[in-house]
Amino acid sequence: MALSKAPVTSATPVERAGTTRRARVPLRAVETVRRPVRRRARTARETVIAVLLALVLGAVFNVESLEKTAASQPYGWRRSLATHAVAPVAFVADRLHLTAPRDAIQDALGESDVQSDRARLPSPFDAFFARAGEEYAQIPQFAPRSTLVWVGGDSMAYDIARAFQRAEGSSGPAYEENTQISTGLARPDVFDWAGAVDADMHRLNPDVAVFSVGGNDDQDMMVDGKRLVLGTDAWKAEYRRRVGAAMDVLASEGRRVVWVGYPIVREKELRDSLEMIAGLQRAEAGMRPQIVYVPTWDLFADDEGAYADYLPDADGELQRMRRGDGVHLTQIGGDRMLAPILEVIAAARAEAAANPAPDPGQGDPARD
Repeated sequence: MALSKAPVTSATPVERAGTTRRARVPLRAVETVRRPVRRRARTARETVIAVLLALVLGAVFNVESLEKTAASQPYGWRRSLATHAVAPVAFVADRLHLTAPRDAIQDALGESDVQSDRARLPSPFDAFFARAGEEYAQIPQFAPRSTLVWVGGDSMAYDIARAFQRAEGSSGPAYEENTQISTGLARPDVFDWAGAVDADMHRLNPDVAVFSVGGNDDQDMMVDGKRLVLGTDAWKAEYRRRVGAAMDVLASEGRRVVWVGYPIVREKELRDSLEMIAGLQRAEAGMRPQIVYVPTWDLFADDEGAYADYLPDADGELQRMRRGDGVHLTQIGGDRMLAPILEVIAAARAEAAANPAPDPGQGDPARD
């Protein structure tokens, strides 16, 4: 009579009543436990591939933004590396028309590239630069024509605009804003502030213009193909010329301009550059009676003149004024910066009400 063979098994230790014995577990059961591990490994690989593919497609479909980001980097090897890295992606996207769906959606939503349209406008900087060395045009006396305040500039101006937004309707006036992150006067190829300011002043005709830039101007500039190194005499002269031109455009038609200086920042290299930039801006403002330069450096420094994340409020309670980057403002910090700006606006309007500008059609009453 043939005997049946028992299945091959694998033994595992089992504790029972203080003794150890080997329990028999079929090998097939062990194998079944291991199989899902291989499936999970395949799933993980597929997930990684899918994520990488999505990133590549996202880069291709959004190549225009990548090109702008690369081009906006400060002049140097990092910018060269970034622009060269994006170039092949842009070439493929252009040849295959991969950005066409995105462009069509933007056109349908009315979100086409506004910056590219502005870049085609003649820059008011050119007209002012042509008058280099001449005296500045006589700016009309401040004559309020509305209650609208225009707020423009970089990300610091954005923090100021949010403070205006919180104050609007209570202690603050109505406002319009045009704030562009990572922009300034050093790189009109990234954003043409001269063209944007000129267009906004004609379109909105605000009573007061509040403007703040500088945090992104700590970099070299290009003029007629020549690179001007940050901090050199040539760089300072060109930067002052651009600041003066922007001030003249803002102050045209008798508008009061509040030019807000940057507060002290945490990082030393940027702090040193901003101190230099503030001096140049203040010097240009001092040449123009319609420009009020509002310094905020000491407003955000401690008793020893050093940078501080926390400062006492009006009640003496310590409040966090700065965000984690050591540059931008918290909500409380934005409200702190807004206070002197509102004081300047109120004083300018009170002065204009007490001493109204003469009507051009009636002549100067002092001469009659």
